[in-house]
Amino acid sequence: MKAAPDDPGDTTARADGPDGQQRAIARFREWRYTRPFWAGVLTELAGIAIMTPPYGTLRFGDAVVALKTLGGVSATVLGVVLVMCGLAHWLRPATRIPVSVLVMVVSLLALVAANLGGFLIGTLLGVAGGALGLSWQPAARQEDDR
Repeated sequence: MKAAPDDPGDTTARADGPDGQQRAIARFREWRYTRPFWAGVLTELAGIAIMTPPYGTLRFGDAVVALKTLGGVSATVLGVVLVMCGLAHWLRPATRIPVSVLVMVVSLLALVAANLGGFLIGTLLGVAGGALGLSWQPAARQEDDR
């Protein structure tokens, strides 16, 4: 006999619909609160901002503006390191301190090695992400009084 969809013991309930969406949002919110989520978001954005300028081109009619420098290789390496650090913030919250220090060092290194750190946007996002990662504290576990 199959349980009714409103039964809390039902594990076959579909994830669509208002209740399924609310459960998915609640699970995401719980996951987000157990790690330095916004530090990871800012670090990911910093990596993308640092990697983008050397490979981007702007077209104005027949005129093409491209920034082709030797900084493209270092921008790619530094950007990939920042993207991986952003993933580390999300997937390994216990390593937040060394990862956050690495994020700040790489972001500041990007100032001189990668087109002013993605025209300062990547550096500022990276420093902010590193600072958020350093300041994040895991929530204290609540003990049951039973």
